[in-house]
Amino acid sequence: MQNWKRFPRIILFLTLLISLLAGLFAPTLENQSASAAPLGAAALDVIISEVAWGGTAAAYISDEWIELYNQQVLAITLTGWTLVADDGDPNIVLK
Repeated sequence: MQNWKRFPRIILFLTLLISLLAGLFAPTLENQSASAAPLGAAALDVIISEVAWGGTAAAYISDEWIELYNQQVLAITLTGWTLVADDGDPNIVLK
């Protein structure tokens, strides 16, 4: 009966020993690098929050702009995104 009391300790010791040996003899990644790239943003991550299609004042009537709001924590690259009206005009590719 006394041996059964030591059984959990033996299992724990063997588990730790096997983990240590596996870490020592596992193949390593030498002279290799790893990198992570952000996932692409979904269309609903960016919101058109304001539109000035006729300018913001009489003096700036041709000064058209839109304001975009990023709902995510990380910056989103808009390169290659396109703004398209329902009728197809305007069709603006963001750079």
